[in-house]
Amino acid sequence: MNLTDLRDELDQRTQDLSADIPSLTAGIAGKVQATKRRRAGGAAGGVIAALLVVGMAVANQPGRPVVPAPAATTPSTSVGADGMPSRVLPDRPGDVVKDGLRLRATVAEDTLAVGVIGDPGERVVRATWTPRTQRVAYVVECWLPPGQDPATAKETWVRASISGQEGYFGGTCRADLPTAGDLSASITPGKPGEGNPQIRLGTDTTLRVELVDRDGRPLTNPRVRLAAGIYDLGPQRLIEDESGEPRAAVPEVIEHQGVPYRLERLVSGPAARGPLPQVSTPANRPFLVTFGSSPPSRYPEVGTLYLSGLDTESSQLENGGQETTPQPVRGAGTVELRAEGARPLDGVAYIAVYTPVD
Repeated sequence: MNLTDLRDELDQRTQDLSADIPSLTAGIAGKVQATKRRRAGGAAGGVIAALLVVGMAVANQPGRPVVPAPAATTPSTSVGADGMPSRVLPDRPGDVVKDGLRLRATVAEDTLAVGVIGDPGERVVRATWTPRTQRVAYVVECWLPPGQDPATAKETWVRASISGQEGYFGGTCRADLPTAGDLSASITPGKPGEGNPQIRLGTDTTLRVELVDRDGRPLTNPRVRLAAGIYDLGPQRLIEDESGEPRAAVPEVIEHQGVPYRLERLVSGPAARGPLPQVSTPANRPFLVTFGSSPPSRYPEVGTLYLSGLDTESSQLENGGQETTPQPVRGAGTVELRAEGARPLDGVAYIAVYTPVD
């Protein structure tokens, strides 16, 4: 599935969630700002369809030890199917591994605080960890087995809640149960640079993740698998609006197919008016482009933002969001943001260019 198809699928899930949440949203006390983080590179996992409430975190289930592995030599680099450098990284100490799926102990400069990969058919997982930072990213996954009929898939949801916090978040399960691969973080709650203020540092915190139907009733499926994790974020570059308020952030280092890339160029500007950002791109080396805009404080008619100037078409983002797109080796060029439909009422739009770490 290419990035555009994946984005369309996630947009459809979000629409389903928005249309069918009367019982799942009972008791919600407030809202939380969040940014969807799409990690570049062949991860088996995806993202939860939508965020519902305050206070999100994910953790390790007691009795499920992290699987240690011996230190490995530097892996060799090949060329992936997308034309980008690719490395198969061996299991390392601190990785959580089960049935070919893996939560890596370190991804770029993010560190796994804790994680769990459930058994097929397990409808509830509980996990406890002691937060050391409020700046985190979450992995929350639920997969249906291949061939699940659409009606059953639409009724199969995952719901997560955190002890000491009101509300919960969740969405529909994915319909593509993976057989192997790395799971990646895709959700960062809270304001850029601050994280989730409801996380209480140094206090044991328990996550409950369960399988439910769209009305929130317990659901059992012997082949559904749940997975969850929380990553402490590495260094981030804040993106400020004209008043100096941070409105978005991008990592200093990201990964694609096991290869690290460092932030080289970052251009931003007002999302509501004026020319949208554009930036020159490197010649004769592969690179990644992260682009997006901050969620507006007020929502206008739905418009879309997309990136032009790469060999591959990017997804279209609506009312805030972020995506990373790979570009194989080519000559010097330029990429720019384009808008279709309504522009956001405020906030920032941005383009970040990453090149391989030497």
